[in-house]
Amino acid sequence: MAGTGNPELDREVERLNGRLQQALSLVSAMAELKGEAESRDGFVQVTLSSNGMLSGLTINPRAMKQGSEALAEQILETVKTAQENLSKESQELVAPLLGDMGRYREMLSNGSLQDAAATISAAPSEAARSEDPIRTVSEQFERIQQLMGMNNK
Repeated sequence: MAGTGNPELDREVERLNGRLQQALSLVSAMAELKGEAESRDGFVQVTLSSNGMLSGLTINPRAMKQGSEALAEQILETVKTAQENLSKESQELVAPLLGDMGRYREMLSNGSLQDAAATISAAPSEAARSEDPIRTVSEQFERIQQLMGMNNK
């Protein structure tokens, strides 16, 4: 990327670009996460996609012998374990960038993390359409910082 001729502005643009790349990498890595679990007896295996939706369920035919209520309970317990595993993996992934897990959980529950991801996804096309792409990217980054509760400096 060509410099602007203003060293201070160039440093700020480079810093913002680095932070934007970190955020894009995080969004990409989060999209690839899976939550997986297996029941204690190994008869039920569950896979959850990155958004927590059930994407795989394997039931060994021997599990059918325990009756429908017991099997249903076993499936629910295994799904819960997979959800916990997915949550733990998500927390481990963002910990270096966010640090405070309480704040991360709050961001997930209030939708600000999803808003930040949407802003990040729209950033390249919005900057390309803008008359002042540097200003647009800077404003988008400030919005992401605000949504994620980060300090601007």
